[in-house]
Amino acid sequence: GLQEHFSALMEDDSCRAIILTGAGGQFSAGGDIKQMKERSVLGWRLFMSNTQRLVKTIVTGPKPVIAAVEGNAYGAGLALACASDCVVASRTAKFCAVFMRLAQLPDTALRWSLSQRVGPARAQELITLATVFDGEEALRLGVANRLAEPQALMEKALEAANRYADVPPVAFAFNKI
Repeated sequence: GLQEHFSALMEDDSCRAIILTGAGGQFSAGGDIKQMKERSVLGWRLFMSNTQRLVKTIVTGPKPVIAAVEGNAYGAGLALACASDCVVASRTAKFCAVFMRLAQLPDTALRWSLSQRVGPARAQELITLATVFDGEEALRLGVANRLAEPQALMEKALEAANRYADVPPVAFAFNKI
């Protein structure tokens, strides 16, 4: 359902910025591992196409997307955060490109989005070693743009969204990839 929501918000003139966040103290634990094991080759192809389309909408859409990351941002969650225009991370957030631990290849365009934030060599290392890192390390690496205390995460994300919303929309839209 994320694709439909993002597409609608990208076309809604009353929307000036989008905050992507999770629920229950988690950003995203990633994909359903049981479902991954049962997916056919054609099922994988459709899944990859859909997740790449979602990332493309976030990356090239005319509205700023701010990821407010608390708890775990694993796998596809990390990819979606990295595709966002701004990542506000809780100091206690945990990030991981967990795919290799599960004998899986990265999906949701993670190889591209993580490389955009940290460079290709660092992205390769984080993906290959499935390194877990917190919000402070995410800021140091360039995965996060801003750091927040857990209780102030949404306040900081809203501040970032308001700053982005103040940018003239046409200028912002043309400044995106």
